[in-house]
Amino acid sequence: MQETGTAKGRIMEITLEPCNHMTELFALLAGYVMNRFKLFPEQTAAAVSRLVTLVFLPALMLYTFMGECTVENLQDAHCSGDV
Repeated sequence: MQETGTAKGRIMEITLEPCNHMTELFALLAGYVMNRFKLFPEQTAAAVSRLVTLVFLPALMLYTFMGECTVENLQDAHCSGDV
């Protein structure tokens, strides 16, 4: 992503923030409509819950950990005695 210190980077940041919220709102609205019109069977909620618990959350934890686990961070922690 662009550097936020520049004017162009700040404009992009201001523009993308509402888009992120609108996407979340759209996803909630789509879920409500699908539930309201019974577009999915009753077992769908349980299946999605298991998928989130067993696949998506572990993947998110690994992604988050790997983002902060760099060679530099590990060397800094080792040299400073934080390990």
